[in-house]
Amino acid sequence: MKFKMKLSAAVYALTAFVLAITVASTVINVLILTDSGVFSGGKNVAVTVTSLVCGIILFVIAILLIANTYYQFCEKCFKISYGIVSIKIPYDSVLASAEEKLTKKLYLQTAGDKKKEFGIITVNVNPIYNDDIVKEFEKRCDNFRKLNLSDDNKD
Repeated sequence: MKFKMKLSAAVYALTAFVLAITVASTVINVLILTDSGVFSGGKNVAVTVTSLVCGIILFVIAILLIANTYYQFCEKCFKISYGIVSIKIPYDSVLASAEEKLTKKLYLQTAGDKKKEFGIITVNVNPIYNDDIVKEFEKRCDNFRKLNLSDDNKD
């Protein structure tokens, strides 16, 4: 079971900006290497090729950030993927979940390897999937608990 991570508008805007810059950089570097138009004349091939390669790598990373950012229930672990980086959390490390009533954000409490350190992970998905995610954890984790957060903002 796989869930797309909900990214903010700022992330999409910054990624679009990075994509635009990398495309412009790539076009300019290709024009420099081909001695075309305004860019004809002296050139440093090593610097231009390095800049071209870095631009292409940055472009690929930006695309992966948008297309490959998700949460997935695997056979033995819960996988969180951020573009090209993944985190795998074993099911026996996931202890509990809680949903904030006001924002509908889902939080997971996890334990470290020695069960002495604890962590909190925010699961950024569309709130309609929160119940599905909690049910999946209840199936896969032996000691999993669903916590109820009190509504402190109530008058």
